[in-house]
Amino acid sequence: MFENIVKNNGWSTFRSKQINHAFFVELINDWSEASSLPKEVRSYLTTNVALSTIQAADTQISRRRDTIKTLFRLADGHHIESVLMMHRDRNTVCVSSQVGCPVGCLFCSTGKLGFQRNLTAREIVDQVMFFARRLNNMSQANTLPAATKSPITNVVFMGMGEPMLNLENVSTAIKILTDEQMLGLGKRKITVSTSGYIRPLKQFLSRFPHIGLAISLHAPTQTGREMIMPHVAKNNHLDELLQVCRDYSRQTKRRVSYEYILIEDINDSLEQAHQLAHILHDHLFFVNLIPYNSPGKNSTDVKKDGPVLKKPNTFRVNRFKQELIQLGVPVAVRVAMGSDIAGACGQLAGNKKRCLAD
Repeated sequence: MFENIVKNNGWSTFRSKQINHAFFVELINDWSEASSLPKEVRSYLTTNVALSTIQAADTQISRRRDTIKTLFRLADGHHIESVLMMHRDRNTVCVSSQVGCPVGCLFCSTGKLGFQRNLTAREIVDQVMFFARRLNNMSQANTLPAATKSPITNVVFMGMGEPMLNLENVSTAIKILTDEQMLGLGKRKITVSTSGYIRPLKQFLSRFPHIGLAISLHAPTQTGREMIMPHVAKNNHLDELLQVCRDYSRQTKRRVSYEYILIEDINDSLEQAHQLAHILHDHLFFVNLIPYNSPGKNSTDVKKDGPVLKKPNTFRVNRFKQELIQLGVPVAVRVAMGSDIAGACGQLAGNKKRCLAD
């Protein structure tokens, strides 16, 4: 990742490996800690190369202490949010790919911010590295939650923004994260979620055929998708999107994850469960049901620019799930991690005032 700096300074190409090792493996907190580098190289990096392009402005930890949400300030003053989810067997970073989002899904706080700009590849990578360093520091200080491992094991592009509308920077970030000379994550440990922009999705899958694919579906019909996520659905027809998913699954033998936000009286009827089973029957897939998360604990469910959105009660969620099971659909209800700190699906807002208020 630092090849140009090495080249521009006329240093030996071996310095790139040393710098990458210090940054990605040793997880240094400051260039002065890179003891394998000569003093003059450390001095240059300290003066001229920021260890991170993003700065933590606020961090919140969930009550269960299994989720950490951090608000980052970018160099131009914009803010984004990222989330670390800690499990017994893995640690997953949910990264953002844009400042705000142009998709405008009915249920999503990020979409209400509108689109500001794409993140650079380095800004995406730095979200992962921030949490990698944090876990490493917690491990050294013996402050990790019980049974939590220290390395980052998984990355999901499910934060702020639509990855397919920032295709080049997302692609470069994935190359960096999977490079054995850098972070070295396996391609199967990365999942990219998209609301369904078909043309860039095809390009992406041709480059990364074995990356995990998650589709923000949220409705089993074209009409339903146009109501819940109008900006993407109108010009990216459901039938064509599903065909792309079928082709991906058949070529890679990997299942497609379909994300389905359950919203009371909008997409949680038994008829819609049958429609969902019908359109997904002919390829490898899994359905993640996600009960609607309200924007934050101080907000209401009433949308000024649309219908009332409500989280279905447990009975309705289980009824929808059981109907899918009866129809042979592999399905689970996703456990909401970090909802108490507005860090769950659809809640990221990247707004400092709101983040601190919640």
